[in-house]
Amino acid sequence: MKRILQIVVNAPLIVFIISVVLLLNITAPNPTHRPYSSQMPLTSGQGSGSEIGNSAEVILAADLRLPNNNSPEQRQCLCKNTSSANGKACNLCLPVNDLQSDYRIPDFITADFMAESKNTQNLLYTGREFD
Repeated sequence: MKRILQIVVNAPLIVFIISVVLLLNITAPNPTHRPYSSQMPLTSGQGSGSEIGNSAEVILAADLRLPNNNSPEQRQCLCKNTSSANGKACNLCLPVNDLQSDYRIPDFITADFMAESKNTQNLLYTGREFD
């Protein structure tokens, strides 16, 4: 009888502890180490497409603690080859062979990762990877 009482009392306690651990989202596997952004960006009906995209980039810059790569003094580009870099658009050109255009400007770039924010309802996640 005493053993059954221990099981009845301890089982809900163990389930509660496991639930709390699962709900903590201890460390998100992304550069911000957060499960969610620090603020809610503008959404449909709250601004134009460019305003929605800009609000997301401002929030991502704050969460990553990085300057936006689109600013003229920062601009680092991914280039098909170094000769395809547009001198007015790029301060530094990082060669990437798999580009379909002459150059691309990611929103955020560091030695460890690149981040790009997109304002779209349907984003294809395959076919956009680089080695």
